[in-house]
Amino acid sequence: MALSMKPVAGGPRDVVAVVKDVTFSSSYPANGEPINASDFELSKVLFVEAEVAHAGKFQPMYDPSTGTLRLLASGASGAAFSEVATSSNNSTVTARILVMGIR
Repeated sequence: MALSMKPVAGGPRDVVAVVKDVTFSSSYPANGEPINASDFELSKVLFVEAEVAHAGKFQPMYDPSTGTLRLLASGASGAAFSEVATSSNNSTVTARILVMGIR
């Protein structure tokens, strides 16, 4: 069975990419840091990719269902990543995020 594909915008001229460095807050909110299309001079967010240069300790993840940037942290050696605690101070963590969307 072949994949079924459908364009998400009118065409490549409609989609733009914005790259920003984002620093997490000193009191991490439940379910992640909210981000809005307007934070990136966009009218609609289509795709977000994020990474942190902290030797693999953190992994940011965009949640399109809530419009938030969640921060996952590694546990003990070999343990799965889990979301950082609500109200935790993550102000030393900066993520570089690529947002693709429509102006």
